[in-house]
Amino acid sequence: MSSNKGNNLKRNLKIATGTVLTVGVMSLSLLITPKIVLAKETGATLSEMVSYTMFEHELNSIKQENNITFHNPELFNLLKSNANGELTIEYLHSISSIILEEPLSNNDLSDLKYLPNLTRLEVCGMNIDCNDLIYNQKLIVFNAVDCNLSNLNELPNTVTDLYLQGATLPDNIVYVPYHTRTLEINNTNFNKIHFKNPEELTSFTFEGYALLDLADLKECTNLKTISLTRCPNVSNSHLLKAMSSLSKVTLDDYSCIWLDKETLNSIDLDKESKEKYLSYIEELNQIATEINNANKTEEEKLNAIIVYITDKIDYDIRVSEEQKGYKTLVTGYNTSPIYFALNKDVGICVNYACLFTALANRVDIDNYQPSSTNHTWNMARLEGENEYSAYDMNGLDSDEIRNLLLQNITNDLSFYSFDLESINNPDFETNIKPIIISNIVQRIGYLKSNTLKGMEAQLFLLVGELIVLYTALSTKLHYDKKREEQNTKTFKYKRV
Repeated sequence: MSSNKGNNLKRNLKIATGTVLTVGVMSLSLLITPKIVLAKETGATLSEMVSYTMFEHELNSIKQENNITFHNPELFNLLKSNANGELTIEYLHSISSIILEEPLSNNDLSDLKYLPNLTRLEVCGMNIDCNDLIYNQKLIVFNAVDCNLSNLNELPNTVTDLYLQGATLPDNIVYVPYHTRTLEINNTNFNKIHFKNPEELTSFTFEGYALLDLADLKECTNLKTISLTRCPNVSNSHLLKAMSSLSKVTLDDYSCIWLDKETLNSIDLDKESKEKYLSYIEELNQIATEINNANKTEEEKLNAIIVYITDKIDYDIRVSEEQKGYKTLVTGYNTSPIYFALNKDVGICVNYACLFTALANRVDIDNYQPSSTNHTWNMARLEGENEYSAYDMNGLDSDEIRNLLLQNITNDLSFYSFDLESINNPDFETNIKPIIISNIVQRIGYLKSNTLKGMEAQLFLLVGELIVLYTALSTKLHYDKKREEQNTKTFKYKRV
């Protein structure tokens, strides 16, 4: 490897060792080290406790390795370059923080098991199998940016701070480790948040278009702070009233889409914001009351919503023509979509769509609001329909279409009740949609359990120890997942 390449590698990787660990990370590890829990408290079965014991033996075995084989040469070279060319076991054991500012071409992170004191891992733009991290049982902070995360349920339970930014989850479930206290989800699509230990969570932050059901937080009885911003698809918002442990709530203009007056009044919010949002909610309720005529069918109500919105708002040509200052306009429209929709005569897709969502919610039309890179629109499912259909206010904003909708004539309208899969337009590419998730496998995973009390627990451990001793005589325990399938060159070094 040339020196220039080595320097580039150093710039792409930030490593903190025990001697240069920042005060912030040191304080973090001191203040939020996970508590020791009794196996009996977690409902651990005999097989789980035996598994815990075997796993602990495996952890100790890895720490005592004299000969180490790296299977990811790229990671090996990064670590070596940051160790000034001399990679030793002592150096690996001193590493406490790794920040990959750029993705590795090789996504295998299983070699991180040789970093037993790793407490912080930040990764960008990679396909991560969280099985690769199961041996990092001191990991406290995990931050994944624009990553594809598989087996998130295998993330170590020691993680207290979990950050997901632009992440992709193959099963659409956010699995939260046992000791997680801070959870931040930004622009990450999911349909379910599954807590291994909901009572541990104290801080929750969410931003994005994913379908957030606040019922998932119902058992987070120690939740102190919650922030819900730029999120149009929130259900069961009334549950905020029951979250008595909350000391700080952060909301924005988007909350008026899904909040009712009673719930907002129960929230401890600054006076100015509360009064502003209450006025928006009151106006939205009045519009919905006019639309929600008892004699109207759901289709007629939906058509009335579209007519109202497209009559109220014109698309801002300054944005479509990219006139001077249009980026500032776009920022404003996206930051306060309801304010602009109610108080201005022009807007963009987010103002059309958010106003539709707010009104559809109030007249009990089943709906949600997806987004793509450059666009947002609406999906609705009327009574008797099995699937959601798409409605795009941008394409329905014309006097001719409004006249047709007033007569409930909807045949051959291009942007009315269309199937997303039937069009080939990148503006409508999205993975945001309702998915029914059931039968989640309840698997807690490994928990550090140094203090076991009671004869039953001691018996479990004794059985585990006997099994481990027997197994150790017949085979050497190692984590060799998919190694036989790999043909990459390996790098070895011995303890010095």
